[in-house]
Amino acid sequence: MKCQKCGYALPDDSEFCQYCGSKLYVADENIAVPDIPIAELPDSADVQQPSQESSTASDIEDALPPQKESESASSAAVPENHDTAPTLDISGLKATPNETPVDNHKKKFCKFCGGLIDTDTKKCSSCGKQFFRFPKRIVGIIALLIVFVALTGLNIYQYVSNDATISDLEQQIEARDSTISTQGSTIATQKSKIAGLEDKAEYYDEICSFLSRGNIGYAADNFKSSDSIILVRKGETNRKFTLTAYWSNGGTVSTSYSSFLVAGVSFDNDNWSRSTTMTINPRAEGINVITFTNDVDSKTFKIMIIVTE
Repeated sequence: MKCQKCGYALPDDSEFCQYCGSKLYVADENIAVPDIPIAELPDSADVQQPSQESSTASDIEDALPPQKESESASSAAVPENHDTAPTLDISGLKATPNETPVDNHKKKFCKFCGGLIDTDTKKCSSCGKQFFRFPKRIVGIIALLIVFVALTGLNIYQYVSNDATISDLEQQIEARDSTISTQGSTIATQKSKIAGLEDKAEYYDEICSFLSRGNIGYAADNFKSSDSIILVRKGETNRKFTLTAYWSNGGTVSTSYSSFLVAGVSFDNDNWSRSTTMTINPRAEGINVITFTNDVDSKTFKIMIIVTE
């Protein structure tokens, strides 16, 4: 609905204009306006016109009575209605189209009683009705809170949606780390085997060179060894071979090593007539060439000891 005075749109339940304070009138559609019958005018033939041919006052006076009778007849034709019909004054319901709305935004009026509303307390000064309006600052704060909540919800949604993907990626990383660790161990083992094979290849070259030198385990019938190449494990103990060494006037036997760290030999007897046993003491994997010499003549011979795992 609109105010009939200032033209502003108002709530449908308003009784007074909230902008100008005017009382609002609402037309009652149930009140019927009775139809007032219109009297029929008499025919022109019944109305006697004054004669124009008469120029005297008497002629005019003679013509006047019929005119009065006609008028009285015409008046009598309208029926008298002594019943008073309800009337509705709708003159105030129409707003003047050319009237400019009054700018009363600074003043607000109560829609229930038309009283002035206090701009600070939003309370009607007449009936005491309390009105409420959100301040612009509060509206801005609420809007910021809504945006904040929306962004927070978006972040939570993204976190939850990506949590499963992150968990899968972590599992894949752990599986790959385990594979890398296994592969690293395998690589280390293979390197150790390769190193062992390289050592064995070097042993093979050294063995070939040793066999090509001569005087292997034998110098003479009275100065020799029961074994020329001896293979022994690193943890093996009490491995022995026999040394034959004798001269008519006696003599002393000495030994020298190519690698003392691999293995050593010891005489089981300090004195013997023709031969004695010797014990091998393995220390580390590798090859040791032991040279036997004496102080009687310049004859020498060599034996090879190979220590394996």
